[in-house]
Amino acid sequence: MVKPRPRGRDSESGKIKLGGLLTLLVVVAVTYYGIDYIQVRLKAYQMQDEVTEQATFGSVVDDNTIRRRLVERATQLDIPLGPRQWSIQRVQTPPGRRITVSGAYTASGVIRLPGNNKVFYFHFTPSATASVR
Repeated sequence: MVKPRPRGRDSESGKIKLGGLLTLLVVVAVTYYGIDYIQVRLKAYQMQDEVTEQATFGSVVDDNTIRRRLVERATQLDIPLGPRQWSIQRVQTPPGRRITVSGAYTASGVIRLPGNNKVFYFHFTPSATASVR
């Protein structure tokens, strides 16, 4: 008859190791307290995508339309960029024409800790350059 092996500490099921629990706790805390930062960065990436798209299609759209679309998107994202904060330049270069679209704004995020709030300011400059045919 075969004797069953004695169970050791490592083979017990249903036990969570302390290191895994502490790692999970740290991830949850960073996510909870860093949510404002994550939101600010996400808005900046979305605005950068819109700027890149408008520069890419700049050959078939006039400057006022580009500016209007950028202001609409900034308003949707709650980013303080009006029509005068956007720079649109069209330049003739030897291989062809280029369009450069750029803007700049400052956003803030708050990290709320027990008994202390810390405000961080971030400066973003969404810009893109595209060749125009």
